[in-house]
Amino acid sequence: MQIANGTYPAGLGEPLNAILSAESDARVLDVNSDKGGFLNYMLSTSLGEECFGQHYGDLQSANLGDGQGNATELEVLRWNYGDPYIGTCRETFNGGLHLRYWRQNTTGAFFMAVSEELDLASNHLIASNGYNLGRDHFVGNLTNQSTVVPTLNLTNTSTYIGSTTWANYTYETSVKYLSGLLQNSSEGINHPE
Repeated sequence: MQIANGTYPAGLGEPLNAILSAESDARVLDVNSDKGGFLNYMLSTSLGEECFGQHYGDLQSANLGDGQGNATELEVLRWNYGDPYIGTCRETFNGGLHLRYWRQNTTGAFFMAVSEELDLASNHLIASNGYNLGRDHFVGNLTNQSTVVPTLNLTNTSTYIGSTTWANYTYETSVKYLSGLLQNSSEGINHPE
């Protein structure tokens, strides 16, 4: 099974740097914002759908290794600054955590490209080391860490466990950093610094 290290179009892609396992609760693997689904789970981490449902950037595609070729991203989620209703509008202007996601057809796993992006005036360029920082910000939010996940000290055995809550659903999350699942390369990646 060959999975691309990043998204397409070539040269403008982002690294696939997080996976939500297909062994997760079936409700979480359903793309919805009610019934405890994936979008509700993301709201528990302060990520929400784009400002007023508007998306002006290019849609990315990725090969998820399921024999289906390149799949188009399902959606972009943005940091909502603690306001689930219009906070993602603020992220559009101020920058922050940014997540694209895809669902693998064969297993139901979610593949994600997570990053910290700069503000609109900076054309949403990726912050320095923004792919790792974004991934680790996301992990910290998923597991409700009280301190920042230390990007420079992570190893192949680093783990984080914690819980978040949204709309009367509590999500217990266990994260394990693993190497080798996806290619480790900046080839074809936008803003690789």
